[in-house]
Amino acid sequence: MAKTLILYFSVYNSTHHLAEEISRQTGFVSIELELVIPYSTDYNTVLNQAQNDQHKQIRPALKTKIDSKKWAEYDTIILGYLNWWASIPMPIATL
Repeated sequence: MAKTLILYFSVYNSTHHLAEEISRQTGFVSIELELVIPYSTDYNTVLNQAQNDQHKQIRPALKTKIDSKKWAEYDTIILGYLNWWASIPMPIATL
């Protein structure tokens, strides 16, 4: 039987809620990518931080660690993330 993992990054919880609902309905495992130093909870500050990360190609450190053996357990991995300036958020680039 095929196994699917939902791996996602969320700042304002919309991606989190969507990933968790898909997980609930399908039985897929979901893992949230968390940062060592989270983005601010202030909207304008997050925009500035995220845009700076993208312009400078900064790869923020991930608190979430996934053992390389874990990847092999899944046949399909679904990535969920918010769209920043028509691109992926830098934590996805870190991954």
